[in-house]
Amino acid sequence: MELGATLCSPRAPDCGSCPLERCCAARREGDPEAIPVKTPRSQPRRMRAVAVLLSRGGRVLAVRRPPEGLLGGMWELPGGELAGREAPARGLERSLRERLGLHARRLVCVGQVRHRFTHRELQLHVFRGQASAGRVKRNGFDAHRWVGRKTLDGLPLSKLARKALALVSDG
Repeated sequence: MELGATLCSPRAPDCGSCPLERCCAARREGDPEAIPVKTPRSQPRRMRAVAVLLSRGGRVLAVRRPPEGLLGGMWELPGGELAGREAPARGLERSLRERLGLHARRLVCVGQVRHRFTHRELQLHVFRGQASAGRVKRNGFDAHRWVGRKTLDGLPLSKLARKALALVSDG
């Protein structure tokens, strides 16, 4: 019998009907409603990041995260985390240069997306732009592809990436 679901509920324990009443520590201490003690949740870490729908020759760039870690193996728009109080456009330019060896032209911020993970709260600045000529040199991504927009929508994308794509489509 599941006593926690029937007799020993946190809000209204029925100690008089419980077969374990004599050996119950909560009953012995006189306050069975105080158990279990719930630990307060820690505040999620706030983060700021950027992403861009980067086009070249009628295709857009998709990058895949490494298999381990947060959102491992998922495809997304290129970008990265902002450093301190770094301006989003400047952070995007830095991230594209450092992580992909690319430069972007005609960058336009189309808005922001907020997303909460269990331990992080992310504010993502989303851009649209065009990639300059040059070869992609990945640093921190597992793979990349230049794809058509419909193909991009068909890749395994996280909910966050889908929110960013929806914002770019609306903008």
